[in-house]
Amino acid sequence: MCWDRVGGSRRALVVAASVAAAIALGACGSAGGSKSATAHEAAARVKVLAAVPSSGLVQKGKLTICADIPVPPFEQYDEKGKLEGFEVDLGDQLAPRLGLQPVWVNSVFDTIIAALQGGKCDAIVNDMFITPDRQKQIRQIPYLTSGESFMVRKGNPAGVDPTKPSTLCGKTLTIELGGAEIDDAKHYTQSCRKEGKPGITVLSPQKFTDSLQQLQTGHAQALFFDSPVNGYYVRLEPSQFEIAGPILKDSTQLGIGVAKSDTVLGDGIVTVLKSLQADGTYKRLLAKWGLQGSRVPAPQ
Repeated sequence: MCWDRVGGSRRALVVAASVAAAIALGACGSAGGSKSATAHEAAARVKVLAAVPSSGLVQKGKLTICADIPVPPFEQYDEKGKLEGFEVDLGDQLAPRLGLQPVWVNSVFDTIIAALQGGKCDAIVNDMFITPDRQKQIRQIPYLTSGESFMVRKGNPAGVDPTKPSTLCGKTLTIELGGAEIDDAKHYTQSCRKEGKPGITVLSPQKFTDSLQQLQTGHAQALFFDSPVNGYYVRLEPSQFEIAGPILKDSTQLGIGVAKSDTVLGDGIVTVLKSLQADGTYKRLLAKWGLQGSRVPAPQ
């Protein structure tokens, strides 16, 4: 599996040319990923709150976590190739409190549930909306609220306004493959056609960074994605991007995914999340990654 080193954690990576160059220089690593020294240190000093036996795990003594990388500020590579981000920090805090070491596996979002069900990983920590369809397949443990937004080029030259569906008719949106926004785009298309106007064209690349490049190069008029991610890029490059209209569905919950049959791991994650919220660790992680405005639901 090729590990895409495009991260978006630094200004240069936002420029389309730099994104393309970073993709070309991407390194390939083992499917099991790597564990940072920081995670090793954390495992040595924290108290185990809910020990998880190795019998049902992908690797003995390890919590193997699937994530579609990069999706900053949740997970990304820095310029030295080190994995970082809010969810990376969260996973690295979760694992040792379960008596395990974290191992990150770079996955494709559209097939990430299949990867979990197929034994490629023990958990999904990847900016995944909790939806009825996903809950039929896996257990989703809430840990953050999010929303959706339309990111456009500075000045919004296409006049995109999600509160006025007619402004989207005939436009091209880019949405990462498997994103919940794809279904929402279908509803916008239906609205357009009821008015006798052309529907929306959707580009669905496998990686968020490809969507970003499609917006930058003008192949799409808007990038429709999760609001924390779009907001991150607007803060990083305010001269290039802006958010068109309000944040939509801003109370949507994100969930850590585990197999429904793995109640020990799932219940253990709930226990640890509650502890991280109670002792202030969670609040510090949110502030570190500029997510302090996000609401934190009770894990269950």
